[in-house]
Amino acid sequence: MTNQYAIGPFPQDMKKACENFRGIGSADCAEENWDIYFAGALRGVARCAPGSAFNSALDACIDEDYGYGPFKENQVEQCKDLQWGFVCESMRWPVAVLRGEKAPPAPAPNIVGTGNGTWNTANLRGIAGKLLSFYANPANYRSVYSQVMSWFGSTQNGCVAFMSTALRNVGVPVPKALNNKGYNISTWTAAFAEYLEQTLGWRRISNLRDLAPGDVAFTLDLDGSRGFPAHVFMFVGWIDDTSTLARVIDNQGFLHTRDLLGYKGNFTPFQYALRPPG
Repeated sequence: MTNQYAIGPFPQDMKKACENFRGIGSADCAEENWDIYFAGALRGVARCAPGSAFNSALDACIDEDYGYGPFKENQVEQCKDLQWGFVCESMRWPVAVLRGEKAPPAPAPNIVGTGNGTWNTANLRGIAGKLLSFYANPANYRSVYSQVMSWFGSTQNGCVAFMSTALRNVGVPVPKALNNKGYNISTWTAAFAEYLEQTLGWRRISNLRDLAPGDVAFTLDLDGSRGFPAHVFMFVGWIDDTSTLARVIDNQGFLHTRDLLGYKGNFTPFQYALRPPG
């Protein structure tokens, strides 16, 4: 906590309370740091934040999957000894850290930036190469933004709108139509994924280690909405070869960082990706 901000990530109950107040999909609720007075009003004065409870054995406030700080100095040192890396600097840890479990192996490295704002697509062919070359260009991203504003009208809840528009720009025929369950293919994650996989024959990638630049990645499902991933984005590359932090492009902005396991930042974890044939 600082004089201006409460430092997250925050428990899901607090995030839901934020969205109930500010609107589902609010970018403010996805941030790590919230206005101190707003966060205080949602948190209350109990020992643990809403949605978490104190566990004496682990000496921390936890929910089903995470423990919440601030953590004690000896806990931080143990976290580092267990090789959890940047996770130890955050205010939300996987419960596994508090249980003394060693960090899982990091995903294998993939293509990263060349240092001059461009991306190495020499080994990529077909649609994936075209998509990466197109969407990782700032001018083209601005064009996609303008197109989405012209027909969808907002960045909020617009992850599929952005991704489908980018694909249309490289020749992938993603319609603005309803699928057989009544959901728009260009605005709903489930309908979009079903169309790419079942109609266009895209291949599902379930292992985080197998991600490649140009993959269209989907997160875990929305709370209470089975089969509807919470978010979709284009995977660009890993920050480095020891990190779960990836560079992605989506409706939340041009090239930016996302933790695909949800350890750092209030991000919904990766579930699977879809890759075009060829």
